[in-house]
Amino acid sequence: MSYRIDLKRGAVFLTATGRLTNDDLITCVAGLNADPDLMPGMPTLTDATGVTEMEVDLKGFRALTEVMDNSQTPRGESRAALLVTKHGDAMLGKLLMAISKAESSLPRYRVFDDRAAAESWLGIS
Repeated sequence: MSYRIDLKRGAVFLTATGRLTNDDLITCVAGLNADPDLMPGMPTLTDATGVTEMEVDLKGFRALTEVMDNSQTPRGESRAALLVTKHGDAMLGKLLMAISKAESSLPRYRVFDDRAAAESWLGIS
């Protein structure tokens, strides 16, 4: 899993491919949170269309919440879109949305199978 901060568009882009584990997710997000270019409120688009094996569990999401709670850059009011294939694992997206409603440190998530719709919802199209 990797991330890219696009300063021109004012957005964060994460890409996950192949086998995605708790460690992959936590390492990527911890690196993102430590990046000096990350600004509060930046919308985030996570492209998970290339994930072939999902090994992230509730323990991983709890660890993600801890990483985000301890971030030096508060997310503020931000949105995060998760892009999956039409036949992909929508359960991940539903779990993310449920967790983000319960945890104030996480951005508001929404799941998409269309990149243009995700970018429009994020306001970065």
